[in-house]
Amino acid sequence: MLVAKNPDSIALRIVLSTLALTMAFACDYGGPGGAISAGDLVNAYERSSADVRSRYEGKEITVRGKAMLQSSLLEANYTEGLIAVKDDGGQIRGHVNCWFSQNNAANFANISENQSVVVQGIFDGENTTDLKFCRLVKP
Repeated sequence: MLVAKNPDSIALRIVLSTLALTMAFACDYGGPGGAISAGDLVNAYERSSADVRSRYEGKEITVRGKAMLQSSLLEANYTEGLIAVKDDGGQIRGHVNCWFSQNNAANFANISENQSVVVQGIFDGENTTDLKFCRLVKP
């Protein structure tokens, strides 16, 4: 049977370990202060979609970049909208599709082409770099 010599020391170690893991995961998934560049996400996906999917698939991530075009609701049903987010450093090739619901359309309505944005959504990399259930974090 193990007996702790200093229970306060053990408690402090547990708290510090938990804090370190929380911070690591928050940054890894684009949590507060850890937004992923759209260009970095696209480049990583082009190198290895399997690696990116294993890391982010089904997880909520935060992506920063510039709007390629003004956001729009899709004409087929007007219940879903799309904004394409490109690298904010001038990379033209590739983008992240950010799909949002009609309920969030008003938040995306005033986004113009080349405007810097930060979006958050659930990563879906089945065919490309898509974010589902997007919301606008910062216009």
